[in-house]
Amino acid sequence: MALSAADLTKYGDIIGRNGLTTAYSNKDDTYVSNEPHFITLNSTAYCSGMKWQCVEYARRWLMENRNIIFGDVQYATDIWQLSGAVNLSDKARPLTAVRYTNGTATEMPKTADLLIYDTSYAPITGHVSVIVEVGPDSINVAEQNYSSYKWAAYDYSQKLGITCMQKEQGEVRYSIADTGVIGWIRFI
Repeated sequence: MALSAADLTKYGDIIGRNGLTTAYSNKDDTYVSNEPHFITLNSTAYCSGMKWQCVEYARRWLMENRNIIFGDVQYATDIWQLSGAVNLSDKARPLTAVRYTNGTATEMPKTADLLIYDTSYAPITGHVSVIVEVGPDSINVAEQNYSSYKWAAYDYSQKLGITCMQKEQGEVRYSIADTGVIGWIRFI
């Protein structure tokens, strides 16, 4: 029997897929498996993080879809402090982390940016989602461990509104409408 988005899932159930990356249920947002997850890319094994946490999905999505890996973090909110990442195809060329603060960002988010949440969204840890599609007034994100249900659509978990505010002298500022969004981070 196929699950619908309204059905609760069990630990390890597939909840969605975006690009090359499958998302799995963590059962509920309080469960911690303490199990590392490894993937192999170009004959090299990498730890993507703790099964099936939000950070693990974000790291695995970037590795599988963009060939990028960011360093270890204790909590999702710590991603906001990263200075860079590594391009797995060219490890000699480090990538720089560029931050766009929600509400004051002068650039729209782009596909593959990481949406970072503070601890008002998820106490202690915060949360991270991958921006997988950008429209004129919304973004679609893919993530793990935000809910115990299947994604809203097969290839994204949530659609979030984005507003553009015009300031004096033509300045534009972008804001994503969701509780606790710190901003989005891009590795270039």
